[in-house]
Amino acid sequence: MAEVVLVWEMGADMGHLTRLDALAKRLVERGHGVTCIFCDLTGLQWLYPPQQTPPYHLLQGPSWPNQYAKLSRP
Repeated sequence: MAEVVLVWEMGADMGHLTRLDALAKRLVERGHGVTCIFCDLTGLQWLYPPQQTPPYHLLQGPSWPNQYAKLSRP
């Protein structure tokens, strides 16, 4: 099967994590190898308690914590 890399580095909210997590899980269920690269891995703490791990590979991407870019308008 295919090797898939999902990357998202923008935004300070966690909506993108939940969407990409769902997509990654579905791809793994179909037999694909999946790696997710996020700029902030701390948001995954509320998706996966300490005793659980995602069913895909995780990598820390580059992060500039004082320069979040918001894509939505107030």
